[in-house]
Amino acid sequence: EHKIEVRLKELKQFLAAKEMHLMLMFDYRTFAKTPLEEFDRVDLYRKEAFPTELMFYEMNCGSMNVDSVNFARVFGRKCIPPYALERCGIWPYDDEDHPKVKFIIGSNGDGGVVEHPADEAHLSSPFDEGGVAFLHPVYFKKDVLQKYLADPDRYRVEDGHLSCGHLWGVPIDNDIADHVAVFLGDLEKLPYEDQLHWRSHNIAPQGRKMSATNFKRSIEGGFASATQPDHQFRSEYWSLQSSFIAAGWPLVLDLTEGDEHLLATLRVPINTSQAEFDGQVGALAKILVDSLNVKGIKATVSNIPKNVGSIGLLEQMCKEKNIQGHEEPIKFLRNLQGLRSAGVGHRKGSDHEKAAAQFGIPDVTLPDAFREILDKARGTMRWMREAVVPRL
Repeated sequence: EHKIEVRLKELKQFLAAKEMHLMLMFDYRTFAKTPLEEFDRVDLYRKEAFPTELMFYEMNCGSMNVDSVNFARVFGRKCIPPYALERCGIWPYDDEDHPKVKFIIGSNGDGGVVEHPADEAHLSSPFDEGGVAFLHPVYFKKDVLQKYLADPDRYRVEDGHLSCGHLWGVPIDNDIADHVAVFLGDLEKLPYEDQLHWRSHNIAPQGRKMSATNFKRSIEGGFASATQPDHQFRSEYWSLQSSFIAAGWPLVLDLTEGDEHLLATLRVPINTSQAEFDGQVGALAKILVDSLNVKGIKATVSNIPKNVGSIGLLEQMCKEKNIQGHEEPIKFLRNLQGLRSAGVGHRKGSDHEKAAAQFGIPDVTLPDAFREILDKARGTMRWMREAVVPRL
């Protein structure tokens, strides 16, 4: 038998968000050949109705008049009401009984931290004198974003913004290499449980500042391009995809629905974990190498070498079409493929050491190595857009 059970609390919270009741329809029937005499009755027929405010059902029982079969039936409807919206416990109605979360905003003369709650009612605007400003920057360790990056089906971490579907969103400054900044007033936009998560990664502001990108956007009200390599990579990727419209066919195929999260979560590793580095290398290789349009490239090549892969086909196309500057991009793609194959697809050994050495490993940290890899990947895509696409 198959059965699905739903906890009543979450169900009523959902109904509150939808501002709806849930109606259950039921119809139970049973049959038996038990003689009526065993019930000490000649006629067992019965029909009763039981109406209430949220439920109505009838009970029928009696003889089927066929083969001495008797029956019983209960059928009706039951309504399950929602919680009152203001008491449902889901953001933004989840903090009625919660204390305001305090965040570190500075230090005092003794070296201790100074905290202030993320409460817009007690924050001043840029035009007020005194008090703690709504736009006071608060700083966090970079791995505060790991929770959201690990669940791309629920959360989106974008250039300057973090969101959870259509439920909530908050501006963030993630165009910084080693930390994240958020304005104190904006932290109130986070659900209570998420505020506690951010508080656990809160760090003192000494020696830190918001990015020039965020200052230009938020304070000066101007346009500014991101400077972190993962943001720049995504920007160049979409520029490359747009350039294929004029060419008539894509040199690099769109990611399938099951792989779209690889682009959304591509990032400089937050720590020096080998596992995270390998994961990002694998994602980048799938975005650039595995997505090369082999079928489209073959259609443009007159002399297809035997046993050649997608990168070799791209190189052959460049040679036949006399596309300049292909040596470094082709070399990078092969090095990236080699690093993925030797490190992610197989046990690590001398082949992995040789592949890693192409990107300065172990002389540089894994995050720094991946920054260089992303910069070269962006340069490769720019070469595709500027040198290859016009010749397709």
